[in-house]
Amino acid sequence: MLGLPANCIQKVFAVGPRELVNGDRPYLVQEWIEGQTLEAMVEGGAEIGVDDALNILDSLFLKLVIPAWSKGSKWWDARRSNYIYTPDKRVVMIDPDVLGDYGQEIATTPEIFEKRNTCNPNVAMNRYQTLIADLALASAGEQSGKGVKTKVGQICKKNLVPTFCFKYPLPPNWKETARAAYAEFRKEYQKILVASGGAKN
Repeated sequence: MLGLPANCIQKVFAVGPRELVNGDRPYLVQEWIEGQTLEAMVEGGAEIGVDDALNILDSLFLKLVIPAWSKGSKWWDARRSNYIYTPDKRVVMIDPDVLGDYGQEIATTPEIFEKRNTCNPNVAMNRYQTLIADLALASAGEQSGKGVKTKVGQICKKNLVPTFCFKYPLPPNWKETARAAYAEFRKEYQKILVASGGAKN
């Protein structure tokens, strides 16, 4: 995807239609990424310490979200299953189900696909907020999940939503503003993780 570092997004080696007896079917050959999806980590009951939770969020925002949105693509498909946390502690964006819905669009008209991704920043931010809250809950120890989720929602709305829901075209200084907004969010998020019992890795 436009503007993303190569080691943060799953590589695509080949894409196109394959002729079959009952008609053409699209195919996509992608890089194998070793690790766990964020979904598996959260739903599998993994103990995600403060350091890992913060590293995951740093990777998502500083290496994926801000670079992508700065280049004009507000990737809205921010489900936990679309991100893998690798053994060397990198977050890599994958999209295992993209072929069924969007394979032809990506292969033949990528400019349309990129443009469509910019259409609703609120959808993207709502999904990231859910993902962020899930990470906090996985680090919350025995504390009340509802309380943690409420606090995360409050600091998301305070720090991230005003910036990350700008309409296109983005202001000239958006990238710097977004980094500052994320830095403020991270400070408050770290306090929540530590207070809620997250163990150091």
